[in-house]
Amino acid sequence: MKRKILLLGASNTFGVVDASAGPAKGYKDHLQDMLGYRWNVVTRGAPGCRSQDWLPNAPIYVPGVGGFATASGESNSPETEVPIKVKLFTDYFIPNLPADLVVLQCAFINEATRFIMGTEAAPTPRDVFGRNVRDIVSALLEKGVTVMVPIDFPAMCDIQNVLDGYEEEIRIIWELHRENPHFVRGPDLRNSLNLEHGTDFDKDFFHPNNLGHMHAACLFAQKILAWEATQNE
Repeated sequence: MKRKILLLGASNTFGVVDASAGPAKGYKDHLQDMLGYRWNVVTRGAPGCRSQDWLPNAPIYVPGVGGFATASGESNSPETEVPIKVKLFTDYFIPNLPADLVVLQCAFINEATRFIMGTEAAPTPRDVFGRNVRDIVSALLEKGVTVMVPIDFPAMCDIQNVLDGYEEEIRIIWELHRENPHFVRGPDLRNSLNLEHGTDFDKDFFHPNNLGHMHAACLFAQKILAWEATQNE
């Protein structure tokens, strides 16, 4: 039987890729290639979103100006086009059930700094971010799915200490669910991908290039296949 994985997240999940060095595709497409016919990989990414936007009681999400692409990036996943206004949990998650595995990808850089209508939003406090993610995970689990939470992609910025705090909150959540059979630790993308120019990133230091997205897909595939093996025991 074909398994379904649902990817929830922001612009990298949406499929924004730094294509300045040549043709590229997002990690969703690479992941589908790696997992093969036994898996159906569905992505629902909302560029620019924060953790608060995925809460079940969140208001309608309106992407900021320029939220769908970057100067050097492009989306190669047309099925992921974001409607102008949606409630992410209600309109993105619920209609895509049932799913065997749901990946919740929280974009640290969006939490730390995000431009909305030309104005920079204040960073999400670390404790608020942690509470948001815990609440989202609980809401997903209540729907009877298995949830995977990774540590987000790295980003080149001068507020690494803020991103450090978000990373620690994810690690705390990993520990909270250590014994939960319906929770899976995702890959540590932040400490695995290389920000050096010409490696996993090129001109855009928020969105990886094709190699970076492929690298991320490999890390996800390892985790997913390891989880699948436990389901077949």
